[in-house]
Order: sequence, then structure tokens, then C-alpha cells
Amino acid sequence: MAKKRSRRRSAPSPWEGDQRDQSLDGMFEAMRNEAANDLGRNDISIGMESEALLVGLPLPALSLRYLFQSTVFPLSKILQITGEEGSCKSAFQFEMMRWHHVYGGGSVFIENELKDSPELRHSILQWNEQWLRRHEIIQTHYLEQWMDALTTFTSIARTQQDHATGPGHTIPIMFSIDSLMATAPLESIEKIEKEGHSMRGFALAANLISSYMRTMPNRLKTYPFTICGTNHLKPSTDFMGRPTHTIPGGKSVKFMETFEIEMHRAPGGDIDKLDYGGIRCRILSRKNSLGPSRKQIVAELLWWYELDGNGKMRQKTAWDWDTATVNMLLGFSTAKGKKTLFNHLQEICRIVVKNKQMAKCPTLGINEHVEYREIGAALERRPDLLSQMNAVLGIAERRAFQPGLDYRDLLATEQAAGEAATESLYENVENMPTPDLDVLDPTGTAVPPTEAAMLGEEEPEE
Repeated sequence: MAKKRSRRRSAPSPWEGDQRDQSLDGMFEAMRNEAANDLGRNDISIGMESEALLVGLPLPALSLRYLFQSTVFPLSKILQITGEEGSCKSAFQFEMMRWHHVYGGGSVFIENELKDSPELRHSILQWNEQWLRRHEIIQTHYLEQWMDALTTFTSIARTQQDHATGPGHTIPIMFSIDSLMATAPLESIEKIEKEGHSMRGFALAANLISSYMRTMPNRLKTYPFTICGTNHLKPSTDFMGRPTHTIPGGKSVKFMETFEIEMHRAPGGDIDKLDYGGIRCRILSRKNSLGPSRKQIVAELLWWYELDGNGKMRQKTAWDWDTATVNMLLGFSTAKGKKTLFNHLQEICRIVVKNKQMAKCPTLGINEHVEYREIGAALERRPDLLSQMNAVLGIAERRAFQPGLDYRDLLATEQAAGEAATESLYENVENMPTPDLDVLDPTGTAVPPTEAAMLGEEEPEE
């Protein structure tokens, strides 16, 4: 008689019961580790880690943090500033250079319009001799020449920071082109010199810029650099005759940029006081790849003259971001749909207005009417209030660049913090988001929600 074979009991599956959560976590962790090993990469992120990899220069005022929707100006990014003539594009570009200098860095200015204003640039850099020694200027005369200059300077900066005896990735540098489309390609210039006049041609400049911009991500990776270009905003009309604007140079920069800042003169743009002059500008975040776009503020660029230590009269220039902060906070009271936001902000920091220039703020201990800029400056010294305002205004709090610390180490620290946050976010599968499968058709098959349903809107009746 044949012996009855004993039935072996198979080992429990790691995908059953309480072990499923750990197995699921392990699967994605193993996927990341194996991919990192195969690809030779250490920057593959999971979930919240990608947000944590944003490190940048602290922004000097709440108004700017609202504009960028971030507590810092992220590094390793591309920025484009657009605007019509006289909208202070270059002055805002110089201001961002100043942020890099404040945190132990420098700047390279590629002047591509042959209308450089060194006094304006130096005055925004506060005539600081140390900063001016770390500020490079080169003038270019055709489109390929600014590309050559940018390639050369970024390559040298990368080599210096990578050198065995170098500083490491510790020096933030802003590379600026003013402006991207001010000069023609060399081929076009040579044709005009030969023929004596211009001719209809194909979009040569746009094609050259498109090919060049594809090299930028690798040039910026893990370096605390910023690339910024200005461009002209040209009035135009759409197919229905409505006023609009166009930007020359094709779409390639728009695809690669993280931010696009659009600048206009605000109503009552010219400021002409006895002691100082200025221009009032409307600054719009037309594109923000890291947060909500189309945030805007109104800020004043002010200039005046003072005697320096040598008895020489010099121009002083500064953006009044503190006044812009108070105007922004008060402006929510009349903005459409922002009344509740205004009330929340007033609960955090109460501002009592006397007129368009003076107010008091009991929350900050300012019980006499002072200029708006004094209130804005005092608010910057209250991180407890600013943290509450960040939450109300949707401003993301991100890690600040620290002079002397390697940018790569800061990124690694943030990635580790992001890993811990990701692990604590989903402690088990039940807490992970799942699609809504409650809506079924008559056959029992899940029906994906309509776009209106996803937006929380009611669908129109048929």
C-alpha cells in the first residue's frame, strides 16, 4: 500500500496580515536603493523628500515671501524677469544679486544691451567694496556671445568649488543676462553687414536659445547657483482683439524656468519727494513651479543722495520691501474674496491705519502712528507672528542656505529629514490615500470621477 504523502504547510506570505505594511514600505525602499545603485545616483526621493530638497536664500521681507510663496529663494533654479521698458527689471535683478552677496556669495553680470547703469547697480549693492570685488561684469554684442560668457563663468565657478583645495559648494552665485534678446545672432548680424539691411528670416534666435537651455539643468545641479535673464514684454492683442503681451525668444526659457516675474509700473508710478525719488512697481509672479502662481505685490524702488566718507555725493538706492509688506496686508481688506484672509491676519497682527503712509500696530508695541516701513521692519523681528502668517498666506517654510556649509550637505540633511517625515506620515496602509471607488456603473465597474467632481463643482444638468 502506497504511503500517503504528508501535506507540507507553506510559509506565511509576507503580504498577508500585519506584515503587509512593512513589506510595502520595504518594496519601495528597495526599489529606490536598487535604482540609485544602478543609476549611480543619490538623489532619488520618495514622497515628501522632494519638497525637502529645496534649500535657498532667506527672503528679506514678508511681501517677497508671499510673492514667491516660500520663506527662501530656492537655489539651483532658473528665473526670468519680464516687463515693458522702464519697469525696473534690471533693478530687481540687481536686488537678487544683493541677496547672494549677503549670504557670502557673488554675482556675474552679462550686460547684453549696451546701456549699463553702474551707479544704479553699485548703489543697490550698497557701494559695499567687498561685494563689488566679488561682482564680475562683461559686455556682450551678439546672442552667442552671452551664451559663451555664461558657459565660461559657470564652468569656472563649478571647477573652483569642486577643486580639492576649494571651498566646496558653499558660495551662492547669481549669473545674470540683461537681456536675453537684446542682441541678434551672429549669423544675422553678418548678413546685415553684407547686405546693408535686414531681411525676413526664420526663428534663428529662438532655436539657438532652445538648444542652449537644455544644458542648464546639469550645469546647476547641486551647485548654489541662480541663472536669471531679463526679457522685454511686448504689447500685443489676441485673436479677439483683447490686449495681451508676448515675450520674444520662443518658449524654451518658459519651459525651463522655475519662476517668471512680470513687472509693470503701478498707478501713480513716479515718486517725486523733496528728499527722495522713486518708482512704484507692480510685481507679479506669472509662473511659480514650486507654489501658487499669480501672486502680486506693489513695491517702491527709492533713491536719494548722500555724502560718503570721502565727502563725495553718491546715489543710494533701495527697494522698500517693508512698506510693501504693510500695503500687502492692508490691501487684502478690499481685494475680492480676501476679506476673511484680512481678518485672520488682523487677529495675528493688528494694524490701525491713519492714512496711506502712517499707521500704528499695538501687537508690535507701536502705539504711535509711524510710517508703514517701521511696522514692516518691526514685524520682521517677530518670527512667532511671521510663522502664523506663513500658515495663513500659504507660504512654504523651507531650509535656509547657511554661509560656509556645503550646499550638498544641506540637501542631504533635508533629504534625511524628508525620509523621516515620509515614514511617519504613513504608518500603515490604512492611512494611505485611496481612490474613491464608490461610484459604480450598472455592471459594477468603477467610474472615474468627472473633472467637475474632482474640483468640488456640481455638474450641469443635461
